[in-house]
Amino acid sequence: MTERRPSERVSDDKAARQRALAAWFTEWSQQHDVDEVEDAPAAAQDQYWRRARELMGLDPESGLRPGITGRRRRRT
Repeated sequence: MTERRPSERVSDDKAARQRALAAWFTEWSQQHDVDEVEDAPAAAQDQYWRRARELMGLDPESGLRPGITGRRRRRT
């Protein structure tokens, strides 16, 4: 099994997730030669946000926590 880079690992530990997110931002910003996510092209921003959501334990597509479908409204 190959070892994953810190920016590719996903962990349940909040501090570890934040370190992985910082590593991912550093790697991504060097790859795209930008200092802020907003300065990157739209495709690069999408790449950043998908991986950032995944690292934080969220669904990469929606940004929601897995298993959360939304709130049900009460009938009155």
